[in-house]
Amino acid sequence: MPSHEYSAAWYSTFLETIPAEQTASEVAFISRLIPLASHSTILDVCCGPGRHANQLARAGYHVVGIDNNAAAIARAREGAPESATYREGDMRRLDALGDRFDGVINLWASFGYFDDATNEAVLRQIAGVLHEGGRALIDVYNRDHMLCLPSSDTAQRGGLEVLTERAWSGNRFRVRLQYSSGVRDEFEWRLYTPHEMSDVCAAAGLDTVLACAWFNESLPASADHARMQLVLERRDPQ
Repeated sequence: MPSHEYSAAWYSTFLETIPAEQTASEVAFISRLIPLASHSTILDVCCGPGRHANQLARAGYHVVGIDNNAAAIARAREGAPESATYREGDMRRLDALGDRFDGVINLWASFGYFDDATNEAVLRQIAGVLHEGGRALIDVYNRDHMLCLPSSDTAQRGGLEVLTERAWSGNRFRVRLQYSSGVRDEFEWRLYTPHEMSDVCAAAGLDTVLACAWFNESLPASADHARMQLVLERRDPQ
């Protein structure tokens, strides 16, 4: 199974080319669905270089970001507001943080790397670090859309030519990236339909409040859109 170690080429090609307006729109969505007045503490799981976490902290949230990439954490700390703190950590061990939060975010297809049992355990970990009534936002690829993509294509990204090769093994989706610089990346996810994702979250104690696409509440999650966002709420224990 691919290691999901993101190369420096991936960061410069895909992440650093994201327009500031897109980040602002995504942060605004988070602020609407996980409002500061009632959800002031947020855990950003797989935070990368703090693209969302630092903006949320500047908006008044207290944010903890975790990522297993030391270089990304170092970048996130550069110029971070006082209310944003960062730690190297594994999303499978959120309990090791020893804290609870009003909100948890997991963005840009950073869920589904593992086998089904481990993915489900990650969701239980997310539920476990939320206060009762806390909310989680998970941003993942929609399997119904990704099934329609070609097996390969080439595009210009960030000044490089990138060959993307796609393959399926059951519900697992593998992507190989070949950059014109010679660097390669390979990633694999277990992908879900909106209903499947809602069901697996519910089994972990997280009820779906909203399932939409492209951080737009009025755009339903469907096969027409590559990405979907699920806003979830921790179910009160019975």
